[in-house]
Amino acid sequence: MSKKGLKLSEANKMIKEEGEIFKKLAKLFGDLNNVEEKTKNTKTRCFQSFENITEEDNKTLKELYKTFGNKMKKSEESRGRHLEFIKEYIVPVLQNYPTELKKNQDKLEEVSKAQKNTENLRKSQAPQEDITRSVNEMNQKVRTFEDAFINFEKKRANDNKHIFAKYIHSELKYHCEAIELLSKLFSDIKKTELNADLEEFAEKYRIKNYNFDNLGINMKEVKEKKEKREAEQKEKKDDVYSQKEENKSENGSQKENNKNNNDEDNKSDSNEDDDDEDKNNKSKSMDKSKFSKRGFGNKLNKSKHNNKMSQLSNVSESRNINEEDD
Repeated sequence: MSKKGLKLSEANKMIKEEGEIFKKLAKLFGDLNNVEEKTKNTKTRCFQSFENITEEDNKTLKELYKTFGNKMKKSEESRGRHLEFIKEYIVPVLQNYPTELKKNQDKLEEVSKAQKNTENLRKSQAPQEDITRSVNEMNQKVRTFEDAFINFEKKRANDNKHIFAKYIHSELKYHCEAIELLSKLFSDIKKTELNADLEEFAEKYRIKNYNFDNLGINMKEVKEKKEKREAEQKEKKDDVYSQKEENKSENGSQKENNKNNNDEDNKSDSNEDDDDEDKNNKSKSMDKSKFSKRGFGNKLNKSKHNNKMSQLSNVSESRNINEEDD
């Protein structure tokens, strides 16, 4: 085609380059996901090991290991949800683009064939009517390709924008959840009172009447702090339990209300069915009654008719007898 028209070679080159870009992006996000997934699995195993430390004699430290391992594992679970998002949304979208590019390549191939066909007609000095028709068909294919090509570029740019935005949003969500979880864990660890176990430690190794003031420790205050902390923890557990029970009760009440509503609806439907059945039975009864009355009336009329016929017969016989006597 002329320099002013669509440059097929450049368009074809652009399509191939875009295909390579999408392959690279899909591979990069896939590699990133694999690396983070390996890191997550390794860290999860390590944090699980913290929970499984059973050799520790100090009860407070043992509980601290367990809490640390448990909370950090939950943080990695949040990372896992982020990785699942990459695997299920971002990578498949990028991997699907070569199929879209193939459609553009097919349209471009149609344009190229139409262009060659027009050139061949001109070289063979075909009728002007055939050449004009061929040119019109070629121009139509060019316009179709141009629309598809530009729309694809628009979609490609927007999809890339949304992919990166969604990735960052998912990353932010993971980090926000991690900050919330780890901030509470940090606060709990800072509040952990370890000196309270020293007295038990001394008793275990038969160190009697040890003066902890030598270490700058007021054991009375330590015990009070520990008791206060244990009371707070118990209160939190009770609140959580109460909330769960309240939720169960609300769910139970809701289910009961739904059941009652269903029973009322069923009862209403049943009553309506019973009313309809009563009406039908009543109607049938009335029909039977009418039929019986008709039957009784027919029998009565038949009886009267028989009586009349009998009377007429008697009168006729009486007349015959009188005539014979005469």
